[in-house]
Amino acid sequence: MPNQPILYFSFLIRQAWEEGKSISQLTTEINEANAKARTHCRVNRRLLQKLYVSSPKVGLNLETCVALDSYFRQTGKIAQEVPLLAYPGVVDALVRVMRVQFLYGAKPRPKERRVDVSCWDLDAGAHILTAASRASAKCEFDTAHVLWRSPASLKTVQSERWYHVLKDDQDSVVSIGSPLASLSTEVMLAQMFGVDPFRPPAAGAACKLPFRFCWAPEVAKDVRTAFALAPAELRVFDPEIAARVRANQSHAFYLEGKVHEVRRTGNSWLMHGIVAAQRRAAGNLWLVVSGLAGPATCAAAKMVQDIQAILPWQQHQVSQVLWVPVLAHVREGDANPADGDIRELCKVELLGQPRLRM
Repeated sequence: MPNQPILYFSFLIRQAWEEGKSISQLTTEINEANAKARTHCRVNRRLLQKLYVSSPKVGLNLETCVALDSYFRQTGKIAQEVPLLAYPGVVDALVRVMRVQFLYGAKPRPKERRVDVSCWDLDAGAHILTAASRASAKCEFDTAHVLWRSPASLKTVQSERWYHVLKDDQDSVVSIGSPLASLSTEVMLAQMFGVDPFRPPAAGAACKLPFRFCWAPEVAKDVRTAFALAPAELRVFDPEIAARVRANQSHAFYLEGKVHEVRRTGNSWLMHGIVAAQRRAAGNLWLVVSGLAGPATCAAAKMVQDIQAILPWQQHQVSQVLWVPVLAHVREGDANPADGDIRELCKVELLGQPRLRM
């Protein structure tokens, strides 16, 4: 059974073990906390061991539930709205609220009275929407266009409708596209990773974030983002790739200390993207799918349903950021004079296990 849930208490006990607490120590702490709270409830080591391994034969009664709830509530690990079950999937966490908002970066065309959205971004949204619809028949879905402004600042976007969706912090939100394509991605990633949006990193600060995009200057133009490296900063890691990026021959992607080049010519490419998710204080989820180019964004979206991890449900706090890089194998399709973008996705893969970051 895919995305089979576990008891949330099991998840919390595993988390405590990963933080260095033995089952015996945890048993003692739970019983001491309940004695202090005068609940008259207790647990035993055997029960915690069964919960730790998610044994199908674990027996919970009201007394043990109260004991566990009292302890984890005192430690701030659970909120008032704590779920009974934890679902080990990003999509499942996404639809645990009544509505999901999809934010698409869009280019305004005032003379034609229209806005343009990338076909790759639309495909990316369709992949996530399909998976979300399967996970919940009751969740509602809505979309908003994030109109491109450049230069942009946090002050200039605060009056936008999509920004108020973030401030409400009730709906789950999916932002699709890189910071080069969507202002909402810049704002959401900046809040997740604790940096100032629309502010390029200071010289020498390149490795404070685990990933950065690096676009050729004629593509990046005057875009200001905290998630991009200028060719001069890229030179610290790889002078040769930095020189080709500066000459508009390549793009690059910085990932955990290594630079990956993407030539702007040829008929096949390896492109990187990322998926980043964070449970907000109200229990809703922020999800960003972002790639070096459109095909990589779509690839990241395709992999969302395969990410198996549980985001903690903490009392009045945002969770750690769960993120994982994605590798897209892209090739050029058959040329047709009537076609526009003829690139095709051939293969998509997650690069390692999901990472957690405060």
